[in-house]
Parts: sequence; C-alpha cells; structure tokens
Amino acid sequence: MTDRPAPADRTVEFSEDEFVKSRHSNGPTGGCVRLASKQGVVAVYSDLEPFPGSDRVQRFTVEEFSTFLRSAKEGEFDDLLTSEGI
Repeated sequence: MTDRPAPADRTVEFSEDEFVKSRHSNGPTGGCVRLASKQGVVAVYSDLEPFPGSDRVQRFTVEEFSTFLRSAKEGEFDDLLTSEGI
C-alpha cells in the first residue's frame, strides 16, 4: 500500500481579495479568470460576474490544477480555442 498525502480540504474559504488575474486578462470581452491558492487548494472563478462568494468558486487540488496547467502548456486544449479567443 502506497502512502499518499491526505486530500486537500476543498471547503477552505477564499475572499475576493485573495484572487489574482493574469496580466493577459483584459481582452476584448473585459472578463478574465481569477485564481487563488492556499492550503493545497486552487480556486477559480470568472469575473464576468460579481464575485460569487467563496462557496460558489470552483476548487481543485494543487495536483489537479498542476496537471491541467502542464497539459495546457503542452497544447492539449488548443483545439478548444477559436481564432477570436487568442
């Protein structure tokens, strides 16, 4: 049996001022994805709408989000984007 770290507690609370956005995020739509990370959890929300409250943001473990970022950097999701989005 392999010892695995305990899963991150996805119920960790986030406040709006903990979120950051990319410097690339002020495109023609004005919206962006904001991220926050603490206690092994990465939280994500779109600021096209007002901050939805900590209970309404999407949460991922650092491991899950790292896997996503690695795949995105390798171009795995490029076919999901349109020429207008880039």
